[in-house]
Amino acid sequence: MTKSLVREWMSPKPITVDSKVGVSVAYHLMRLNEVRRLLVLNDNDELVGIVTWGDIRAAHPKSRASLETRDAWESHFLTATMEIREIMTPNPVTVSPDTSMREAARLMLEHKIGGVPVLDGKRIAGILTETDLCRFVVETEEK
Repeated sequence: MTKSLVREWMSPKPITVDSKVGVSVAYHLMRLNEVRRLLVLNDNDELVGIVTWGDIRAAHPKSRASLETRDAWESHFLTATMEIREIMTPNPVTVSPDTSMREAARLMLEHKIGGVPVLDGKRIAGILTETDLCRFVVETEEK
C-alpha cells in the first residue's frame, strides 16, 4: 500500500492576502471565494499567518471606549478599519507537500485546527483543510 501524500489532496491555489489588508476586505474575499481561511503574507510574499472565518466573526476593535459606551455603528466602523494582522494567527502550523495525510491529520487534531498551509520550502504550495481530509477518507475507502 502506498502512502498518500498531502500534495495529492491539498487545494493548490489558496487565497492569500497582505497582512495590511482590512478586515472588511478579507471578509468579502472569503464570501466571494467561498472559503473559510486566508493565508496572510508579508511584503516579501512569505507566509506570516492565517486568518479564519471565526477570526473575522470574533474581531473586535481595541479602543479606549468600552463596549458598553460604543454604539453598533462605531463598533462596526472600527472593526472594518482594522488590519488583518491584528486578528490573524501568526506563525501557523504548516506541512510540506511530502507530508503523509496521516501526519497532517494528526497535526490538525493535535493543534485543534481546521486547515494547514502547505509550504514547499518558503513557497506556498497549497492548503490542506478538513474538507480535503474528508475527501481523502471517502475516496480512499471506496477503493
